Amino acid sequence: QHATVCQSMTHPLNHYFISSSHNSYLPGHQLKGESSVEYYAQLLLEGCRSLELDCWDGPDGEPEITHGLSLPIGCHSFTSRIKFEAVVRVIERYAFVSSDYPLVLSLEDHCSLPQQARMAHYFEDIFGDRLLQDFVDDSADDRLPTPADLKGYILLK
Repeated sequence: QHATVCQSMTHPLNHYFISSSHNSYLPGHQLKGESSVEYYAQLLLEGCRSLELDCWDGPDGEPEITHGLSLPIGCHSFTSRIKFEAVVRVIERYAFVSSDYPLVLSLEDHCSLPQQARMAHYFEDIFGDRLLQDFVDDSADDRLPTPADLKGYILLK
């Protein structure tokens, strides 16, 4: 609706509603849909500022993103799997095309320690200085940084 930001972005981050996506890899059916790397790009181009990555061990030592098996006993998800690295590369390419404000990546991490190490490597290698890795120098009142302070950064939660 708004082509530009129409309010002050100098309040703490938790004072704002953030355009978010759940199961960001699934443009269709949540239990049997095709996972899509390209859907991450589409969401970012539409202005989404919080994406979800459901991370699972891949059979070849490389983490993958897919819908988990956190369903009632006896039910299974039949969504396809996509490579974690491919998703991170697409996010890096499109993260700040539609907005300079921070991008929050919500990790649902089910990976083993070796594959978590691979994930960390990809985040650091691909996002580089855009990945917020240091604590932000907050004031004595323990407020979160503002969206203006975090422009150009990718945050992991």
